[in-house]
Amino acid sequence: QARLGSAECPSRRSPGMPDWETVKASLPVGKCDEDKAKRKELWQQFNVTNPKSLDLFELDAGIQLVLQCEELFEAKDVIQRAYAYAREVNPKGPSDKLEFVEFRLLLVYLKGLFEVHQIFSKLDGSRDQVLSKAELEGASEKFAALGIVVDDVDALWEKLKGSNET
Repeated sequence: QARLGSAECPSRRSPGMPDWETVKASLPVGKCDEDKAKRKELWQQFNVTNPKSLDLFELDAGIQLVLQCEELFEAKDVIQRAYAYAREVNPKGPSDKLEFVEFRLLLVYLKGLFEVHQIFSKLDGSRDQVLSKAELEGASEKFAALGIVVDDVDALWEKLKGSNET
């Protein structure tokens, strides 16, 4: 079985809060001047303690209070992994904090990792945070709805399970 990240219960969204699709479309991940300006503004809204770096707790709070996206906020593993991956971009920077030069990639990683998280959530029919081969084999319609073509389920399963033999 392939292990999933954080809790896979259906996300709860408070009335009036934006959903993930709305937030995803608004994230300034481009390299144009407009996105750069929006990214700087978002950085300032997230960053409450140190203008040069962003702590994980500030990112977490920013997702909840600034982006107001409960779906993403509940995906703690996604947030932690995106933060860790983005910090690796600047090897000369602090290893425990994110700098502004890494912020665009953090947003890119959040988008991509959360998309993967949502796909796994849809496939995990038992909601046990473990993806079984049977769930993967029965997911052809779900894959098709997501625009994903899986020609060889067995090969995909081998890649997903990694060294986990169950």
